[in-house]
Amino acid sequence: MTTYTEIFSTGVWEALTRQGSEVYSPLWAPIIIGEILINFGLIVVCLYIAYKFFTKSKDFPKWYIGIVIFSLIFIVADAFALKLVLPNEPVFDPDTTKELMRSVFMVVIWVPYMLVSERVEVTFIK
Repeated sequence: MTTYTEIFSTGVWEALTRQGSEVYSPLWAPIIIGEILINFGLIVVCLYIAYKFFTKSKDFPKWYIGIVIFSLIFIVADAFALKLVLPNEPVFDPDTTKELMRSVFMVVIWVPYMLVSERVEVTFIK
């Protein structure tokens, strides 16, 4: 949230989205707005998943798997979208690489666990 606040409060948005600006690209506005909407949606879905978890809902594993896989795909898609705007920058900077590795870890460890664990099967029954 602090990143987006800075973009809109410091004049960065205008510089990125105003034609004629040195850093202008027609892709900046859709990328930034898309990131904001998707991140807001992820927050809402995570709150819903937390509700599913605490109520021990039978649907929790499916929702969890879906959000973990979606997050991984979103990180990769966002990195490549930014590469279109910043062709001289690496696709995966250190922060993106860290987030990517965290997401890969979650997919590799937690998705199989949710699918095959007997504990998950007997916990989420409602």
